[in-house]
Amino acid sequence: ITRAHRQPLPMVVSPFVFTFPNNPDEWRLNHEVDKVVWVPLAFLEERGNRNKMRWNLGPIKLRLPCYDYQQNRIWGLTLLMLDELIRSTRAS
Repeated sequence: ITRAHRQPLPMVVSPFVFTFPNNPDEWRLNHEVDKVVWVPLAFLEERGNRNKMRWNLGPIKLRLPCYDYQQNRIWGLTLLMLDELIRSTRAS
């Protein structure tokens, strides 16, 4: 559960994990998807790949965890969901 910016009600986000029967490069994006980045789970499992980013929240300066993969930054709610995925793969 997360809070939407400037909205009093929480949002519920439900990520889905699935496998591809074919090569993911063969999939086509529709109008709802800007781009897809394929990140190996091994990259996310390696704690040495985690960085810190600076985020200004008004006058407050924060250092938040992130991954920089190729020219993409993974952080925030996406990072939290991926951390949960990694923890669940270790538990099984």
